[in-house]
Amino acid sequence: MIKEDLENIAIFCKTEEEAKDCCKLAKDLGWAWIDGENYDDTCWCHVGKKDIGIYYYFHDGRYYVGGDFPTNDKNIVKSAQWFLDNFKNE
Repeated sequence: MIKEDLENIAIFCKTEEEAKDCCKLAKDLGWAWIDGENYDDTCWCHVGKKDIGIYYYFHDGRYYVGGDFPTNDKNIVKSAQWFLDNFKNE
């Protein structure tokens, strides 16, 4: 799979550890946030102490915190493990 395969796919990370793993992989793949910064920052701090998780759109470098996720028929949500399994840095 390639980055373009992620169009309209949000990767949901329920824990900070999942977020770190996914952002590390994205960084290793040479991807960056929409502003060009690398994925060293998971943006998990925006989740706060709420147990709501974070959604990453690695296709275009955006993220949404739990309740702010735009729900519509174009968004497909996949798990962190799905992302880690399908986009291994080889």
